[in-house]
Amino acid sequence: MMTTRQLANRLFMQMTILLVLYAAATLLAAVKFLPVDPLAVSLPYHQIAGARNVLLDLALWTGLFAGGLTLLSETAGSSRSALLTWGYRGWTLLLALSVFAALLGLLEGRYLLELPPVLDIVLIVLTVVLLTGTIAVARTASGRAWWIGMVLALVCVAASLIPATTPTQDRVLRVIAVGVRYHIAYVSAGAALAVALLSKLRPRSSLALPAGLAVAGVLPAISPLSAVGVGTTSMLLSLVVAAAYVFFAVIALRGARAPGWMVLGLAMIAAGGVLGAIQAAPQIGNYVSGTGLSELMIFLMALGVIMLAWSASPPDSSAALAWVAAGTLVTGLAALLAGVVQVYLERMLTLGFLDTQTALTPLFVVWIAGLAVLAVGLGWAALRSLRTG
Repeated sequence: MMTTRQLANRLFMQMTILLVLYAAATLLAAVKFLPVDPLAVSLPYHQIAGARNVLLDLALWTGLFAGGLTLLSETAGSSRSALLTWGYRGWTLLLALSVFAALLGLLEGRYLLELPPVLDIVLIVLTVVLLTGTIAVARTASGRAWWIGMVLALVCVAASLIPATTPTQDRVLRVIAVGVRYHIAYVSAGAALAVALLSKLRPRSSLALPAGLAVAGVLPAISPLSAVGVGTTSMLLSLVVAAAYVFFAVIALRGARAPGWMVLGLAMIAAGGVLGAIQAAPQIGNYVSGTGLSELMIFLMALGVIMLAWSASPPDSSAALAWVAAGTLVTGLAALLAGVVQVYLERMLTLGFLDTQTALTPLFVVWIAGLAVLAVGLGWAALRSLRTG
């Protein structure tokens, strides 16, 4: 049996490996937006894009569990647990099976829900095991917030397995399975880990960060239902929520010497939240839906949560942080500009998809360069984690 601290370190190692694989898959997917794709036949876009999404989602789960186990070892001591050890072994097997499923093209065709149902069920069972083993973390307020966030994420995965009989049911279930999971469950769990770390740096840290981000995430999460109406009211609400993301991130960091990984994570979540809140307004969302701006929002939110989880046991390398930050900045700006231009050309000027992609080639080249820098930073951090773990 391994101690909770050893399990946390090994999960952090797995997370870094998944991130490196994600960066590699994203680079392969990005190449397909160039005029000449050398892998068009041997590796179709839908397969590599699905693999990329699965790797990022599993990195999220793994990082959050690693952060939770780190918190548990500090709350209840680094004891040995047979339940957690077997849960870790099962999780390792799940990761291996998921990677093989991606390589063999066995993933589902649903965006951000690509993991096969059988593996979803395995994930649910293992999550129950790991959450049962970490119940002691609920002794602290931040631990309870993390645990509740993980339970909510578990419910969202279970919702994705419910068959929909009508288009309305399908949309509602997707809002729960994707929107609530990414904008509320993951973010609140990651923010709870940040609060636990901030409490060591600043005695009066509170749960305002996870609670505030969770409440702000309601609007982007339910926006596919167009529940906020149209007109001036929805625009004002979107702007208020966008400002709330920035406000809570700034307040959380004020007066504390937070680690660079935490600062980067909160900045990513704030940027993704602003994008999500603005897109929640129907008069904007109708133009933006299905474009690169939607993918950029998920990318920023997911990677931001991973950075928050990583801040619980960060790699001892400021150089890796600099590369990750630079790669994220270049990638984000290129994707943002490409998304705006895509919306203008496709949705407003009604230019064809292929013509639009050709016009965006220079921005895609910059995007790929940013991804390469990000991949170097993640790889560097992974090596540091493996050496120190």
